[in-house]
Amino acid sequence: MSYSPSNYLNTTRMELAAGVKFDEVIVFIDISDVHDEAAFYQDVDASGAVTGPTRRRVVPAWYTKWRSRLAKHFALTSYLYEFVERFLVSHGYYHLARDERFGDVFDDDRGAWTYRKVNETDPFWAGYAPLGVEGGIAKEKAKMTLLWTELEKRNIPISVVVYPWPAQIVHDTADSTQVRMWRDWCEGKCKRFVSLFPAFFAVKKQCPRMQPGCWYLNYFIFGDVHYNVAGNAMFADAVIKSLEEDPPGKRLATTLHPESGAALDAH
Repeated sequence: MSYSPSNYLNTTRMELAAGVKFDEVIVFIDISDVHDEAAFYQDVDASGAVTGPTRRRVVPAWYTKWRSRLAKHFALTSYLYEFVERFLVSHGYYHLARDERFGDVFDDDRGAWTYRKVNETDPFWAGYAPLGVEGGIAKEKAKMTLLWTELEKRNIPISVVVYPWPAQIVHDTADSTQVRMWRDWCEGKCKRFVSLFPAFFAVKKQCPRMQPGCWYLNYFIFGDVHYNVAGNAMFADAVIKSLEEDPPGKRLATTLHPESGAALDAH
């Protein structure tokens, strides 16, 4: 399963315990983290350890199942169908369900919570039960605050980067709930906050009138929610620009009190 704030926290704790030195921690918050925190990852105890459900309920649409079989057993026919799918998407027909992992990449419940109501009744994978969207958001923020607190003790700055899925570019705005939520959380905590939403909405506006969906073909892996080489390059450029404008500073060595965790000195 994908990572989320529960994992960001635990991974950072393990690295710190192993003696890894950080000048800055940058967390790339995914759209799907709300779903993972609400329905997949469950706290085992107060230590922060998590576990996930042994089963997941997947109910793929008929087209998704048929399309997966076609790709597996009839490569040439699948290629011809992809040609048609690419044509439709490029002309603004935003419906593409080729993979059971992602459902419709332009409107799947896993990432749709930022712009519409989602299934909060069913368990993972289909829904956001037991915590629901608001519970998942609250858990996200709580784990991120714990991470910030532990880094703050060690004088290590934290930063957050947010980025859209294809569904956000179709149905949402550059000032998405995802953007506002983490921008607000970052106030008083983050060294930097970087949103890739404006950059991807800008390339959407640049598409020709007859091919309004060119942005998806140009910047995403077809049939997937992940970026292709060009999308990753645009992503990296935005983060690099932020790092160049405000470079990470070498942090002071901080010693923590073995019991309280409070900073004793910094030299």
